Amino acid sequence: MRFSRTLLPLLCLAPLCMAQLTKEQKIADFNQLVGLYATNYGPYELKRDVFGFDLFNVKPWIDQINQSKSDVEFYDILTKYVAGLKDSHDEFIVPSNFDAWLHMDGDIYDGKFIIDFIDRIYLPRRTYPFTIGDELISVDGKPVADLIQSLSPYAVNGSSNPTSRQRLSAGAVTERRQAWNVRAGDIGEKAVIVYV
Repeated sequence: MRFSRTLLPLLCLAPLCMAQLTKEQKIADFNQLVGLYATNYGPYELKRDVFGFDLFNVKPWIDQINQSKSDVEFYDILTKYVAGLKDSHDEFIVPSNFDAWLHMDGDIYDGKFIIDFIDRIYLPRRTYPFTIGDELISVDGKPVADLIQSLSPYAVNGSSNPTSRQRLSAGAVTERRQAWNVRAGDIGEKAVIVYV
């Protein structure tokens, strides 16, 4: 009985004891990831010779990891490392179900991001007059073309094909899943869009 009276208050303090990974822990985790590829990844030479990505050239990645200030930044580096393989069967996923969605979707049509779905329950027409077929120009002041380019490392399962990668990156303009894009939580509660 006395043990449980002592342990219970200490367990209540456990959430306060959570901390960011140390540099040593980050390097160890990264080296484990590299080791998995060193042992199990077959097309190393192809990726090195065709795409210029040498998965064994770890110095630039370790330099970035040493400069990282948070676990989110570290996981983002790991995502970009795996994305460098440009494979459809390799992805870095974090255990999160956070999803930031603008309640509309779009795709690339004739080189433009065209809105092709709007959730009118959340975005009633009288308040949000854009419609299916409108072109999305920017989100929060960032041109859609720039967003698509910056979201490319998070184009899960489509990295080996440039067209698929671009279309999946376009999908991430309006919906960011933290499992694939650890920075999904960095966006605000509202977004300002420009469309024509």
